Amino acid sequence: MLGLYLREKTEKISSFFAQGLIKLRISPNMLTISSIFLALGAAYFLSKQRFGWGLLFVILASFWDVLDGSLARSSGKVTKFGNYLDAMIDRWVEVLFYFGLALAGFKIEAFLVATGSVIHSYAKARLALVIPTTNREWPAIGDRTDRLVLLIILLVIRSIIPSNALFSKLLFAQATIIGIGIIQRMIYAHQVIKEKRSE
Repeated sequence: MLGLYLREKTEKISSFFAQGLIKLRISPNMLTISSIFLALGAAYFLSKQRFGWGLLFVILASFWDVLDGSLARSSGKVTKFGNYLDAMIDRWVEVLFYFGLALAGFKIEAFLVATGSVIHSYAKARLALVIPTTNREWPAIGDRTDRLVLLIILLVIRSIIPSNALFSKLLFAQATIIGIGIIQRMIYAHQVIKEKRSE
C-alpha cells in the first residue's frame, strides 16, 4: 500500500541519479540485474548477523529497484521485457534477503516471510491468468514496498537493540502482516472475478 506513495516521493531523487547513469550509458536492464549483487551482499552480512551492514545493502538494493524504473523512463527505454525482468529480479532479491536471515538462525521466520512474499505477489499474477485484468493497485497490506519498509525498520531495531529473541518476534509479526495481505488479495480477486461475470 506504500508503493504508490513512496514512488511519488522518491521520483525526483531517482530521476536525478538516472540522468547520471544515462551519461554512463548504463542500460535499465543492466541496473536491474546488478541489484542481485547488492542482495547477495545483504544476504552475506545478514547471515553473519552483521545487521548494520546488512541494513545498508538492503537499502541499496531497494533503491536500485526504484532507480532502474526511473532510468528506463528517463532514457526512453521502457520495454515489456524490462518490466518482466524487473519483477523477476525483485523476487530473487527479496528471497536472498531472507536466505541470509535463515543462515543467521532465523530459519522458520525467514521461511514464513519469504514464502508469504512469493504467494502475496503470485495472487495478482494468477488473477491475470484467470481473467483479463490491468496492473492496477491492489488494496492490500504487505505488498513489496510494505515488506521492504518493514524489513528495514526491523533491521534498524535489531541494530539498536541486539536481541535475537525480539527480532524473531518481529519477523513473525511481519509474516502475519503478509498473511493478512494474502487473504485481502484473495478476497479482492474474488470481487474482481464476480464483476467480470456480471458484465
